[in-house]
Amino acid sequence: MKNSNEVLTVVDGQGALPLCQPVEQREDPPIEVIASYPSRTDSIKSAIHWSNVIGVGRSLTEGEVADALGINKGQWSRIMSGTAHFPTEGVHTFNKIVGNTILTRYDAYIEGYELRPLKSKLEKQLEDERTENAELQAKLEHFQEFMNMGKG
Repeated sequence: MKNSNEVLTVVDGQGALPLCQPVEQREDPPIEVIASYPSRTDSIKSAIHWSNVIGVGRSLTEGEVADALGINKGQWSRIMSGTAHFPTEGVHTFNKIVGNTILTRYDAYIEGYELRPLKSKLEKQLEDERTENAELQAKLEHFQEFMNMGKG
């Protein structure tokens, strides 16, 4: 199994070549779709099917994913038939290869959790400012009502 921090490449004597074609990072399907998968194996198949190779318009094949993960075809076949387990230390690398987090979100859902991206510092700041703005707007409306009462 490759270290999840390594670039997935093979050296051919003239430099490094990617083990599989690059995929676009896609938004996952809705959680209702992910929750409908009957098994973890189905979520793995869906994650691979959901991948989209850049510039080609097709998903990766199971063989490409297995090769990129360093899993031989026999072991991959056992994983996909449910007689062997997908290596837990390979989940992060798998997500990077297929360009989505369907498998991780499925695992979280089965355990009763929901997985969401963390908010960036800027998103959090924007949310805080919007909350503050709404509070100030309510105070302004209250003040305007008070001023109108004095006129009448």
